Amino acid sequence: MERHFCGAWNVDCEYDRDGHVRKTLERIAGCSPQKKTDAILPDIIVHHRKGEGRFHNLLVVEIKKDATEDACDRKKLELLTHPGSQYAYQLGLYIDIDGGKYTCTWFQDGERQE
Repeated sequence: MERHFCGAWNVDCEYDRDGHVRKTLERIAGCSPQKKTDAILPDIIVHHRKGEGRFHNLLVVEIKKDATEDACDRKKLELLTHPGSQYAYQLGLYIDIDGGKYTCTWFQDGERQE
């Protein structure tokens, strides 16, 4: 995937770091009975590893197989793309893969895009 960004961006899978500390997101704990902490582990991120803020965080992707939209992933994408958030990703993408079909839902500025 990284080659599609012409080497200008880093593409990482399950990247749980924000510099030297674990990546966290306030208000994500408790979005489901299994979610006990604010720690997050996005499936794919496109970013500049040493950068901070909106101009260094391009895209965050959550992927599920054979599942309707996950409430925690939706909340995570809303919070991660909100312009006032710590990470402020420019875009978020939720991909549901169901057999040979897939559904994509985009997020921008903290909101689901229709």
